[in-house]
Amino acid sequence: MKISKEVKNDLIIYKINTFRIDSTNVNDLKDKIVPDIKEGAKILLDLSSVDYMDSTSLSVLVFFHKEALKKNAKFRIVTNNEKVLSIFITTGLIRALEISKDLTEAINELSNAT
Repeated sequence: MKISKEVKNDLIIYKINTFRIDSTNVNDLKDKIVPDIKEGAKILLDLSSVDYMDSTSLSVLVFFHKEALKKNAKFRIVTNNEKVLSIFITTGLIRALEISKDLTEAINELSNAT
C-alpha cells in the first residue's frame, strides 16, 4: 500500500494512494498511523483515492477513532468517493466517525481545532 505522510504545523496528513484497503494490506495502514496517535495529535486520513474498503479496514478506522478519543487527539477522514461514502452510510459509521468530503475544509477544521 502506498501511504504518504505530510506534516503541516501540528497536523499530520496521511494520503492513501491505493485503490482498495482490505485484510491483505490494512496492517500497513495500522503500522504507519498508530505511532502518531498521541496526546493532542491532529491526524487527517485522506481516502480520496480509495474505491473499496472491507470490514477489516472499517474496524481499523474505528480503532483509530477510539485511540484518538482516549488520547484527546483529533482524527478525521476525507473522502469524496461515493462508493466509500456509501459504505460509511450503510454501516452507520458516517455518524460515529468524523468524515469530510473536502480536503481543504478538513485541513482548516483540524488546524483550528483545540
